[in-house]
Amino acid sequence: MQIDQLCFLVAEDHDFQRRAIVRMLEGLGAKRVHEAPEGRAALAIIQDPTRPVDIVICDLDMPGMDGMEFIRHLGASGLPISVILASALERNLVASVETMTEAYGIRLLGVAEKPLTPGKLGPLIELHNAAQTKPDRPKAAGPSFTLQEITAGLKNDEFEPFYQPKIALATRQVKGAEALARWRHPQKGIVAPYAFIKLLEEIGRASCRERV
Repeated sequence: MQIDQLCFLVAEDHDFQRRAIVRMLEGLGAKRVHEAPEGRAALAIIQDPTRPVDIVICDLDMPGMDGMEFIRHLGASGLPISVILASALERNLVASVETMTEAYGIRLLGVAEKPLTPGKLGPLIELHNAAQTKPDRPKAAGPSFTLQEITAGLKNDEFEPFYQPKIALATRQVKGAEALARWRHPQKGIVAPYAFIKLLEEIGRASCRERV
């Protein structure tokens, strides 16, 4: 797929840098480029079916929802979007972010050190095309559970919160924490939310409709 057929999203809080990246992409031949000043706006764009995205160019250090939190949401969405990280952070910190990004199931094309240039972006964009020609590896199916099994787990106190720290990348200071539900299943081990949250949400919505 040629670059003029791809749709880009540039998530960067600095207005001048964001516009500079957009101009670089247009100079490389891009015709469709969305812009977002931080993670929440970027997330709204990728969730909008009228604004499809093939490649996200994402800054890591942004106010509000930072790049790492946005990437986590992107991974949870399951959308086949490639990511290019833009960063001026130290290399050892960026390496940790790369590892976390791949753990979220994101197709990471690479990290481009700021300031970005067409020479840095062009080869990474080409990696997206190369990845499109390769068949996806089949993913192992995760465990599925009935409502009765989930209810029994709740009664047995098998669910617990896992706390994920929220860190300001620029200062490396912990700014807070996010509680993530995990099921410590006696046979399956640690079970991620995807295996039980959807069913509980559906039951909750059904209960609300019955009350109405």
